[in-house]
Amino acid sequence: MYVYGFIIIFFTLCWSFVNSSNPFIVNKKVSSQILEYLEWIDSIKPLKCDEGPLSNFVEDQDHAIWFKSQRCTLESEEWSPFYYKGAYDEEGRLFGPGKLRRESKGKKSLEYNLSTRTCLTFPYFSTHTDEIRSLTGNFRNGTIHGVAKIVFQSGETHILKFNVGIPHGFHRIFNPQGKLIIAQMMVNGIPLGSYWKRVGRDQFVHGFHHKNKIPLSSNRINHTLVFHIPSSGFLAGSYPKYIQYIYNP
Repeated sequence: MYVYGFIIIFFTLCWSFVNSSNPFIVNKKVSSQILEYLEWIDSIKPLKCDEGPLSNFVEDQDHAIWFKSQRCTLESEEWSPFYYKGAYDEEGRLFGPGKLRRESKGKKSLEYNLSTRTCLTFPYFSTHTDEIRSLTGNFRNGTIHGVAKIVFQSGETHILKFNVGIPHGFHRIFNPQGKLIIAQMMVNGIPLGSYWKRVGRDQFVHGFHHKNKIPLSSNRINHTLVFHIPSSGFLAGSYPKYIQYIYNP
């Protein structure tokens, strides 16, 4: 349902524009719907809404996998800063619902205790695995699958959908205070299509990720969905515009 939010807003905008001669009324109505949508997704927890997987998924992208677990070899076995609450499959991989949590070196916990026969790798993060504080979700084939919650050392929280370890679906990012700062779609590990970004305390702007690979931290915003131009009466725009002010005459 939340995936279709972007689409519904867009078609509502187009239909309203065609059937109204007053840009002020159209902008006010559409911006109100957008703000209601953003308020709905501004909750630091999984949304109660079912969503089917995106169709254009490509599995051959090992570099895009955020997390893997596998049985250790003598050469690969080493101390891990993560403690784990959950089950393992017969191959020593994380399996089913579970949580990984970072602890200080040397700290012991019976509840969160990563099996010594299981090794973790974070291909996407390379040498920056120290950025992750905790990872909660469902594990399949040793990797994260489905909706997951990841908390980083910076305090940022990501709630997103994975397909066999690769981000593929709705992705929300929250700041340390628990406020939504980005809502976007991930396709095969890459941000793609419409996204919303918080640029002030209660202000969002709309942007668009193109097919070229754009870093997750990209701040580029190249167009707006709604923009009031009194001289022409058109709804258009080519630069960021605060949603709260788009319908001001």
